Amino acid sequence: MRKNESMSQIPEFNHILFTTYCINLIIDIPSTRCHTHARNKRVPFDLTFIPRDEGIAESGGRVIIMSSSLRTSPWAAAYYELMRRRLLPLLPSWGLTPDRLTWIGMLASVVVPLGFWVHPIWGFVLILFSGLADSIDGLMARQQDRLSSWGAFLDSSLDRVSDFFYLLGFWVMLTQQTGQVPATLSIFFSILLTTLISYTKARAEALGCNCPAGLMERGVRTIYLIVWALLIVVLPSGSRAGVLWSGLVLYGGLTFLTVFQRWTHIQRQLTNSRQP
Repeated sequence: MRKNESMSQIPEFNHILFTTYCINLIIDIPSTRCHTHARNKRVPFDLTFIPRDEGIAESGGRVIIMSSSLRTSPWAAAYYELMRRRLLPLLPSWGLTPDRLTWIGMLASVVVPLGFWVHPIWGFVLILFSGLADSIDGLMARQQDRLSSWGAFLDSSLDRVSDFFYLLGFWVMLTQQTGQVPATLSIFFSILLTTLISYTKARAEALGCNCPAGLMERGVRTIYLIVWALLIVVLPSGSRAGVLWSGLVLYGGLTFLTVFQRWTHIQRQLTNSRQP
């Protein structure tokens, strides 16, 4: 490093900072009631956190986070507040509605495999864009008072489509680096676990159970895939196969743990409900 060169001017250092920020967003999930100064971390917005069902609301000019999952993180709250102030006011002038945002996010995910086939950076950009659209459609619906059961159903359904195409993009990368059979079996297993995470929660709530978000709820999964794609882009191409397989093995382990967490939690609830 040159004598007068600051750390922030080094590209590799900026990549490390960004990756560290994303990892912090994943793991810094307070499980109890917290406010703006949760865990002694200052957030430069007027925020309130309420541990309730998943969702985001707005009251008195403040973003209210209602969940015991990723959305309770102060970093996530700051992100939603930034979107509410800077991006959401522009969307109606572009002809966008919450449902259109949902469709745009899904359509962007469909192109993710093609993006990875062209170059990893395009796969990364498409996942990032798709995740952005998916993260603000609900916030836009609440701000415009356009919440509906159909919108919630559409969002959840198209999220499953996006999950599939995100992982299919990494399959494209894996087949370029390794054999097709191991890559295909590994990705199919990851898709199965991803689907089980969502289905388990939906089925449990239909039975009247309270199903917590778990370790790898959808927001965490999307951020994980974004960070994974970013590492593929910034690390040397010679290490690409190792990054792909390491990321896939870790993803499979974390999603399996989440399924096990949810099944165990739901089994306890259903067993206790049968006791007199």
